[in-house]
Amino acid sequence: MNQTSQNGGSHDFRIDNYPILRMARIVSAVQERIVSGVTSYPLVAPSWRVLALLADRGPMTVKMLAVAALIERSSLSRTIMRMEDDGLLERAANPHDGRSTLLRLSDKGQALFDESQPVAIAAMHAATDALSGAELEKLFEMLDRMMASLQSASDADPPN
Repeated sequence: MNQTSQNGGSHDFRIDNYPILRMARIVSAVQERIVSGVTSYPLVAPSWRVLALLADRGPMTVKMLAVAALIERSSLSRTIMRMEDDGLLERAANPHDGRSTLLRLSDKGQALFDESQPVAIAAMHAATDALSGAELEKLFEMLDRMMASLQSASDADPPN
């Protein structure tokens, strides 16, 4: 365990030993492989996440999509507008809430997802093939424990 200075920082902190940065680098590398592997449309990581989520989960509200895609709502709004203008997304009335609409993939959006899916699977394999099945299961277990720890710490933090 690192010693901690009076200001709360570690005396021997090294950013390259920060596991969250290492995970972010992996995510970035995988996303870059995906977006550069699709040549029929100028994909960027947020638009690919929107495609993948809507293809996997079906129609979603903007709020649901923002949470699931880990995209700030203002950035997501710009992404959605561009994707709608390009004919990749459609809006439909939300039968459960008349105040909101649902986003869904158009046929063109589904076709783009179908084109990107093999590229995404190959990128995931490039990142995980060095791990055995048991190691991959253990990684998922550790990531779930990290998320639970963050949620628990967040629940324990007093409101501002």
